[in-house]
Amino acid sequence: MDFTLSEEQRILQNSARSMVTKELRPVLDRNDPDRPLPKEEMLAVYSVFGREGLTAPRLPVDDGGSGMKMLDYGLVF
Repeated sequence: MDFTLSEEQRILQNSARSMVTKELRPVLDRNDPDRPLPKEEMLAVYSVFGREGLTAPRLPVDDGGSGMKMLDYGLVF
């Protein structure tokens, strides 16, 4: 069995890492890791997820989701 990622999957994985580094890590770093994120910070995180189509990744596109395959979902999350 070949478990090598396709070029598209590597790009997806690298894009997710970049998004976390640039947009989510700063939000997480300025908050206490032992406390829930404040509402404003959670809205900022969900805003990034929404913009990137990650709020309903496994739902079919026709139903308002991104239609991600399970492996792609795993690579991102």
